[in-house]
Amino acid sequence: MLSCTWPCLCLVLKWQSMWIKRNFQNIIDDIKALPILNSPNAGHLIENMAISEVSKFFTNIGERPKLFFVRSKEKIEIDLLIQFPNHRFIAAEIKITPVDWTEAQHKLIDSSKLNIVSRWIISPSPSPDFKNVQVVEFTKLVEKILETY
Repeated sequence: MLSCTWPCLCLVLKWQSMWIKRNFQNIIDDIKALPILNSPNAGHLIENMAISEVSKFFTNIGERPKLFFVRSKEKIEIDLLIQFPNHRFIAAEIKITPVDWTEAQHKLIDSSKLNIVSRWIISPSPSPDFKNVQVVEFTKLVEKILETY
């Protein structure tokens, strides 16, 4: 559970976490019921939703979000690299249905020489974790960021 010396900040973060739990599942259920999942844009919608929530987390605590997209010259991609103030990073892929990272993605992040503290797959769908990658459901996204923060 969140402990904080600034009660007002704790209230904002608790509210944001509760809002995501309450509303994200409804949004995801609505999306699953729509033909948009058959659209080539479905993945982009899910990515935008996840990145928006990560950005809101940092904005709500008064920090500028430092979010990056990583792509190698070989076209290997990582959807989201989240930088924390202490120069720690989370590398995340955002997927409708969780799929393990490829070996090339692991190598790309390893070659970055950054202090990567966690590797995630952010998804609206529940799934067990993979060998070296943790699956983070949308409804638990703020809580997981707080754990890492």
